Amino acid sequence: MGIGIRPVTARLFEAMLLDIWPDSAAAIVDFGLDSQAHYEALHSAIRAGEISAVQLDAALGNGAKLTALVRSSPSNPHKDIEFHCAGDAL
Repeated sequence: MGIGIRPVTARLFEAMLLDIWPDSAAAIVDFGLDSQAHYEALHSAIRAGEISAVQLDAALGNGAKLTALVRSSPSNPHKDIEFHCAGDAL
């Protein structure tokens, strides 16, 4: 996928491009995919080219960064969505 992109990010990004739910439990937890709405918000932004793999990787494990990325994406159908990741509690 790219130099410096973690494997979990690459798998999630590829799943989004293929229109499939990620098959990695780590991706689901690390990117806060708690519901279909979370998937749709991230999926829409990635498919529209509004979030790159590099940006996604930089937000891994950080709910606030993921929320900001998705909320700034015009194609996101869930404008008020909030992401929470396991890393947020650390």
